[in-house]
Amino acid sequence: MSKKLLYLIGIGITILIGTYFYWLLCCKACEEEATNNQVTKEIKELTTPKQKPATYNAFVVNDVDGKKIINTSDNFNFEASGLQFIKPVTAVLDTEISNLKEYLSVNADKTIAIEGFYTSSETNVSAFPNLGLARANAVKNYFVSKGIPSAIMNTSGTLNDNLVADSLQVFHGPLAFTLLQKKDNSDAINQLTQELKDNPLILNFKTGQANINLTNEQREYFAKVARYLDKVPEGKINVTGHTDSQGDADLNLKLGLDRANFAKNYLIKNATIPADKIAVFSKGEAEPIADNSTSEGQAKNRRTVISIK
Repeated sequence: MSKKLLYLIGIGITILIGTYFYWLLCCKACEEEATNNQVTKEIKELTTPKQKPATYNAFVVNDVDGKKIINTSDNFNFEASGLQFIKPVTAVLDTEISNLKEYLSVNADKTIAIEGFYTSSETNVSAFPNLGLARANAVKNYFVSKGIPSAIMNTSGTLNDNLVADSLQVFHGPLAFTLLQKKDNSDAINQLTQELKDNPLILNFKTGQANINLTNEQREYFAKVARYLDKVPEGKINVTGHTDSQGDADLNLKLGLDRANFAKNYLIKNATIPADKIAVFSKGEAEPIADNSTSEGQAKNRRTVISIK
């Protein structure tokens, strides 16, 4: 066998051995890595919950006998944790609201219930006990602006964790509408009116505050006030600011008015109460309810009183 042939055979054997070790050390590792990646992918697919599709509720109104009065895919939409619906609403929705108004004017024995929904993952930034009630009241106010009397509307709020927002964190139509037979509730309204007159709400806060931290009882109070304003068309809210006796009396009169206006703006924004339903006043330091010679008494005198008239 010639040296040249032996040389070629040696080269071939070297190539074969190199190829074997390349496959053993590199390709096999690549195969193992690919297998591991596939296993990891499958585990993630099994353990990662799939994103639920967004909920799209239509604007549907059924009469008491089940007859469908309104049915359109357009509806009021709310950002997550939002109590005011996204504006403007569509022309189609406005048309259907006009149709609803006409139907209610012809059928004067009917009332409409507006139920707002919210999820447990949302933050209630409203002055109401829950975000659903705030949303229902926002829509009710819009209906009033379109000519539907507030006296024939009732609002409520319900937790509904089946609602799913879209990718922009918008809830589409978190509401339900139902027509009901009108009932005489004059006794209940009279009782509510007397209760609010006998128990005005007192808020203690400083003018520089950016928000008011309400208790559950205070939120319930605002829900009752909203119901009162719905059922008593001529009803209004008085917001009166008071101060302690520190400083100039004229300046305190202005400070009391500033506090009253702060509370008014809060009610407009967080309780969706129309501005023309709120009257502001200031008593300054003129009507203390505690001893101004102590810091505790001064704190009590720095107050805003919310009452109905």
